[in-house]
Amino acid sequence: MWTLYLRQNPDTPARTIDGEAIVITPEDSMLHTLNDTATFIWDRADGSRTLESIAEEMLQEFEVDADTLRRDALAFVEDAVRRKLLLVSDAPEQGAGAG
Repeated sequence: MWTLYLRQNPDTPARTIDGEAIVITPEDSMLHTLNDTATFIWDRADGSRTLESIAEEMLQEFEVDADTLRRDALAFVEDAVRRKLLLVSDAPEQGAGAG
């Protein structure tokens, strides 16, 4: 999972307000408010970054133990992929990413 590129499912309505992402799962139309870790990942899931690169960026941003951060990030991504909020790919999206 760490080497896969993450992108938001284009069928998932979402908005980040005051640093909190609010997303609706496409399958059941349930509303979810993401915590800081999940919002950080969500906002960067543009198809140009792997989970590994996002986690490295998070370590610079948050004061948290690396093992804890990696465990929480992986748990969120696995759940988000299962719920079809995030899509994963072996290669970056064409034209994706702004940095």
